Amino acid sequence: MRRFCRQEIDGFCVLALFVLTTCLVFTGLAAGWRLNKSCRFLDSTAHFDGRVYKILLEEGYNYESGSGGTVAFFPLYPLLGRLVAGLTGLSAVMSLILVSYGCLLAAYAVFGRYLSVRKTEETQPELPRPELSQEDTRSSPRRWDVSSWQGYAFLSLALWPTTFFFRMAFTESLFLLLALLSLYAIERQWPLIFIAGIMGVASASRPVGVALVLPLALHVMRQRSSARQRVEALAYLLPIACSGLIVYMAYLDFKFDDALAFAKAHDSFRMRGQVPLKEKLLALLSWEPVWGVYDPSQPGYWARFDPPNPLLNWKFMNPIYFGVGVLSTGWGWWRRWLTEYELALAVPLLAIPYLTRGFEMCMHSQARYASVVFPTYIVMGHLLVRVPEWVRGVTLMILGGGLFVYSALFAAGYEIY
Repeated sequence: MRRFCRQEIDGFCVLALFVLTTCLVFTGLAAGWRLNKSCRFLDSTAHFDGRVYKILLEEGYNYESGSGGTVAFFPLYPLLGRLVAGLTGLSAVMSLILVSYGCLLAAYAVFGRYLSVRKTEETQPELPRPELSQEDTRSSPRRWDVSSWQGYAFLSLALWPTTFFFRMAFTESLFLLLALLSLYAIERQWPLIFIAGIMGVASASRPVGVALVLPLALHVMRQRSSARQRVEALAYLLPIACSGLIVYMAYLDFKFDDALAFAKAHDSFRMRGQVPLKEKLLALLSWEPVWGVYDPSQPGYWARFDPPNPLLNWKFMNPIYFGVGVLSTGWGWWRRWLTEYELALAVPLLAIPYLTRGFEMCMHSQARYASVVFPTYIVMGHLLVRVPEWVRGVTLMILGGGLFVYSALFAAGYEIY
């Protein structure tokens, strides 16, 4: 491993890490599936939301006011699955899995490039690297090896336990790719309309795609010198950045006479009843959804759900993974490890699910939502490179073990969700 970590990261290393972690996940899936053979092995990758995406691919959307339906799930992922199915003739689940794995591999490649071009004010000394000429520096991104903080950031992304969702029939890997590509485009100074276009596509993949508007607005503020230029640019860029959401709302209005059907359908999924807005806001400000998971008197108390081991219980771990995202974002910004664009993305990616669903769902799925906040892995890389080598090794082994275990529990039908 140490010998491998001294090699310079290239496409082969990215592919090798992708294959190794994929084998780890599929080994866990196989182990879990053997415990509960209630479905075909491949279908064990499509529990929970995966079943809905399968229905969307095969049957399309349905919605009845007050009953939820499938409109809460955004269209880009099932559309890509339908495209793959139409081109290959494969089953719905296999097509969705191919989309997930294709997006994940592309996200790995973009993350590697992004780590090479991002600019921060960090003062951490870097490992020696070959000198580049001034021309080479302008024309190509910096190169780095796995033993640098960038390498450990990449390993953290590959092994973080909740990223097993990136390999299931879920939309996480697609959104991760688009979020990474958006910030990469900003760092490379792509035309603003191209950047906004990428974000517009992202807004058709998940509701939190609108979080990308904040980095875009910040970039426009940096690119345009006068207030008038900024207003004019944002006037046409922001609609483009939200175009996926706008088109989806237009479709819902045309088909179901309700442009906000996706939001109303989300509200039908809840673990506690409706309360006055003031009570909800006070609960959110006091972090009641977080500590309520550990209070036996609360409806979201973790011990009411299987499995009984807290480390394996998703309800127990949801607030912890969410907290890791919040603390790492704050710590990374304070230590100047994160760029202002990464902060502008991480904050709404964490805040939007917490403010809109944290109370109603008692932090349900917050660990999954936090898994796409990739600045967390950048902070993890900085932390890991600063600890003794044996600590790094043990940490990576624990992360890999969690990736395996969560995959097994998911396939076995536990509410790892």
